[in-house]
Amino acid sequence: MSSIKKIYFSINGLGFGHSSRCNYIIQFLLKEKHKVYISTYYDGYNYFSNLYKNIINNKEIKYYFDDKGRLSFKITLSREFIKFQISWLFHLFIEFRNLLAIKPDVVICDSRISSVIASNLLGIKTIVITNQIFVEIPRIKPMNSFIKFLKNLSERIIYEIIFYWWRKSKYIIIPDIKPPYTVSSKNIRIKNIADFRKIIFIGPLIFLDKISNYKNNKEDNIITVLIAGTLQERFSYLKYILNLLNNSNLIYKYNIFTGIKYLKNFRKNNLNIFGYMDKQFIEENIHKSKALIVTGGHTSLFEAIFFEKPFIVFLLKGHTEKINNSISLKKMGACEIVFIEDLNQKDLEKLMENFLSNRYMYLNKILAIRDLLKEYQPLLTFKKLLNHE
Repeated sequence: MSSIKKIYFSINGLGFGHSSRCNYIIQFLLKEKHKVYISTYYDGYNYFSNLYKNIINNKEIKYYFDDKGRLSFKITLSREFIKFQISWLFHLFIEFRNLLAIKPDVVICDSRISSVIASNLLGIKTIVITNQIFVEIPRIKPMNSFIKFLKNLSERIIYEIIFYWWRKSKYIIIPDIKPPYTVSSKNIRIKNIADFRKIIFIGPLIFLDKISNYKNNKEDNIITVLIAGTLQERFSYLKYILNLLNNSNLIYKYNIFTGIKYLKNFRKNNLNIFGYMDKQFIEENIHKSKALIVTGGHTSLFEAIFFEKPFIVFLLKGHTEKINNSISLKKMGACEIVFIEDLNQKDLEKLMENFLSNRYMYLNKILAIRDLLKEYQPLLTFKKLLNHE
């Protein structure tokens, strides 16, 4: 790059998806000798605190889940509404304080509006990374006309607030494929053509070099399950999956990667359950498996495509972003999707049998999407945008 910059990264700390894709850029920036500061919280802080210095921990923002492990706006608002406002204002204050102290050349924000507000009011160049401009409030039960009106009104207000600040940034980076193949298309709604000038589809932010190292491995009779999301979501998925697979007569072996640091590895019948494991160990196991089961996160879906393995998406009702992303790929013929709450053991065995008998049909679609990604060079594109005034 033309000059060394101070770069302030502000990252949504819920789950590991935002952190892992930003880490791809952070490693690149550090190799280019830039000074990088990271502001995050919750899972994001746990992810980065063991990797780098200059990590700033913000106050945790809590979200609540119902008894079936689904994100509940109703419970969250009833328990945390006042605390949420206080936490958010605290985030905003901390971002102002940090930016005034650090005086970065550029602020890169992954899905955190507090940082965008602070950086714009301070006149600092801002780049937003997001795959969700429109937030759809989850609703599982049937709605009457009044509830539907309130839901639509709330979604519109949230959208207007978010997009008002997003469009004040220099660029809006979407780590996805250009239309009409955009995986997160239902979560990206643009008000007018002029807004497209700031929007750049950069391609998925994935560690491509590592993923391609194990392609010659022989496949075993294994299904690899990759559980992602917040800690609450991971435990919910694990509970459902263990109930489904609690049978010693299973045809396939299942390797279940939970990403939970506090969970010890254990084996039960044909199941291998892993806590937090090294990325290389997970990748080696993936390349030996016949198929993948993933949980619908944007980064996880693209990783499944890069691994060139047929995959099924297990979804929890109520997580609209993951549902929308997964439906997009299903429409492209790349995967199957199923709501895990509706699945029983017999249905799962039938699903796996049908799915694997057609695995090459899914694989052909996955390879076609993989070919679309060859035109993208996200780090080089990012380098140009960073230097463009």
